[in-house]
Amino acid sequence: MSDLGDKTEAATPERRRKAREEGQFARSRDATQVAAGSAVLFLVFSAFPSVFGQLKSFCASCFSLRDDMTAVSHQALLSIVLLAVAPAALAAAAAIAVGFAQAGARPNIDLIMPKMSRLSPWSHLARLVSLKAMVVDTSLTLARVAIVGTVTYLTIKESMPTLVLLVHTHHAVAAGTAIAVVASVAKKSAIVLFLLSIADYAKSRWELEKNLRMSKQEVKDEHKRNEGDGRLKHRMIARGRERIKKAIRSQVKTADVIITNPTHVSVALRYRPGEGAPIVVAKGYDEVALFIRKCGREASVPIVEAPPLARSIAKRVKVGRFVPREFWSPVAEVLAFVYRIRKGVAAPPTPARSSHPPVM
Repeated sequence: MSDLGDKTEAATPERRRKAREEGQFARSRDATQVAAGSAVLFLVFSAFPSVFGQLKSFCASCFSLRDDMTAVSHQALLSIVLLAVAPAALAAAAAIAVGFAQAGARPNIDLIMPKMSRLSPWSHLARLVSLKAMVVDTSLTLARVAIVGTVTYLTIKESMPTLVLLVHTHHAVAAGTAIAVVASVAKKSAIVLFLLSIADYAKSRWELEKNLRMSKQEVKDEHKRNEGDGRLKHRMIARGRERIKKAIRSQVKTADVIITNPTHVSVALRYRPGEGAPIVVAKGYDEVALFIRKCGREASVPIVEAPPLARSIAKRVKVGRFVPREFWSPVAEVLAFVYRIRKGVAAPPTPARSSHPPVM
């Protein structure tokens, strides 16, 4: 195990990916709580008239002798939705959004599976009894309380002359002014807590980067492992190419002619009278085209240079498909030429004379 002083290299992408899969990412401990509380405060103060009116109607229904239980139940249900369900849903949505913003939308089922290492208190005992960790956590908590308390004190002190005069005003005006002061305190406290959460996130990110740093030897070892994986991938790709070449070689053996352009395009055609039209058994460009020509020479398949015809068929016809009727005449000329140069072999009927339509 390398000492922390030896970890002078920044974390590699592979190290970051593994750390993320293990649940190690920068986070603020209070971000979700601040987001949930701020969402509730926003809902309460923005919809206060509606909430107050609903609560007033509910109280009036409860103390009214004219309303039946159905009306009272309806008012109670609306009051519960406005006072409890809506704030809870908005708080949950805000907390989930902040959680996704920090962790990302990359669920990992392994992290929620029970593990004895997480259930056992011994795994966290070192941090619980760590004097440094206790001092840091306590200091941060006291700092939050002090900052929020200071903001609250200054806000109330600023509003104190107005609050003192409320004893001489109407109760409705006094209640509205008091609510405005409380809203101001809540808004400023939420802003301060939001800024503290950003600072906590920055601190967590700095600590994460520090913990993920690697030694030069770890970087070299990871590079060797990745190089080994790369070699395995190259071997798999090479095997896939060999299988493709083997299939091309077997198909070219059945061809009657290979039409080329002259080196960039190769199309291998097979014609059997019972099939109705010539079939493209293999085609390719550049290196594949050269390989098809090589296989054709090994199998003694005639190679004819017909650039326009080779390009057109390679562009329009897939392997295993019949040549369209518009190409029958030039293909027939090529096949006739091939049969003429084969001594002692009688030429079969050309595709242009065949009565069978091509299968497209």
